[in-house]
Amino acid sequence: MKRKSWLFSYLVILAIAVLIAIVVKFVLPGVLKHKILEGVRESCPDCVAYFQKVDISLAHPGLLVFHDVRFTAGQGGRSLVEARAKELSVDISFSKSSLLGSSQHRLEIQNVSGEGVEVIYADGDAPEEKKLSPESSDKMLFAIHETKMNDALFRYVHTKKKVTSILHIHDIDGTLGLVGNTPEALDTVSTARLTGQIEKSGRGELHVAALLRPGPWHVDVALDIADQNLSDLNGFFSKSDGVELQGHMLKASAQIVVRDEVSKAHVSAVYKDADYKENVTKDRSAIEATFSNLGAQLIMTKSNVDFPPEKQAADVEVKRDAGEPLVHYLLRSAKLGLLEVTKTKK
Repeated sequence: MKRKSWLFSYLVILAIAVLIAIVVKFVLPGVLKHKILEGVRESCPDCVAYFQKVDISLAHPGLLVFHDVRFTAGQGGRSLVEARAKELSVDISFSKSSLLGSSQHRLEIQNVSGEGVEVIYADGDAPEEKKLSPESSDKMLFAIHETKMNDALFRYVHTKKKVTSILHIHDIDGTLGLVGNTPEALDTVSTARLTGQIEKSGRGELHVAALLRPGPWHVDVALDIADQNLSDLNGFFSKSDGVELQGHMLKASAQIVVRDEVSKAHVSAVYKDADYKENVTKDRSAIEATFSNLGAQLIMTKSNVDFPPEKQAADVEVKRDAGEPLVHYLLRSAKLGLLEVTKTKK
């Protein structure tokens, strides 16, 4: 009798374990997927999220693994971010209410790490502005405390008068600090540190500190580049600005401070065999390009390797063009600072 009782208890425990496994494996992921996608729609009218499936870890409560993730935010042509990942591991927790409740949720994500991450940032010519749906009063509040990526890819896509130029950064390793829409996140300066290969040659290190709340821009950027073949950048600049670069950047650094509509950039660079050529474009005739190139030949210093440090640096102040996106504004500020360095004579 005791043996039958023990066997019955064992079968009950096994049945409960199987039921829990079924719920965790098949039921909860579906409910969780629905709730997360619903939260994204409520919190960000301009966002679209997709993931194929989510796995819930029994060994580490709160650890979720998302597969085949795609996320977009913004408006195409104006400022659009698209992120893709083969796999994202997310340490997640909810507070204030249960996941299945109807009141406001607060989502706290301690850390995110991804594999096969690709980020595309596109801006440029703006289409007709679409009207956004009003924000929900019970939108989900979220905060991501830390994001890590390894061997990621970033593509910057800029479109001007239907001409698209692309800048690639490969092999990115980096860490991003607190971001989100909670009061704490909006009042905290978010920081990021990234390293990667620029096109086919140079190594770059980028530090960013920014307030992500709505309002005037408040961004600090520090960029260091080493061993960059300037001609590798022509795939972007020849289409974006109608210029061709030559030469070798041994090392360069740029500190850019953006406050609302004005940036101040300090750029230093050590380079050799530099050249700058303007091409004929729809906005620049052959005569204009020729005279501009002749002027560049007269004022450009081809190499500054043996210059004293103070002659290898320049300061510029750049006003933002009407409607100019932030990333293009930062790149233009750094480029204008670099051109000022090339004008310096020993």
